[in-house]
Amino acid sequence: MASDPRYALLLVGMGLRRLSMSARMVPAIKAELRGRRLSDLQEIARRSFLLATAAEVEALLQDLLPSISTGEERPT
Repeated sequence: MASDPRYALLLVGMGLRRLSMSARMVPAIKAELRGRRLSDLQEIARRSFLLATAAEVEALLQDLLPSISTGEERPT
């Protein structure tokens, strides 16, 4: 979960400060985190707590963080 930049931002907003991910994702996650204010991430987390399903949280993250790649490799 923490290897997906959107979810990493959500987890930090929820208060987590140690994330486990593959080493290749660390630079991308760090770059995303450095470009965000903690208060903004906390607001995203607060809004996610009001939702009932994982699909709703996914939609929220897609709406609020649309420019972030999921980090998933695309098949060629």
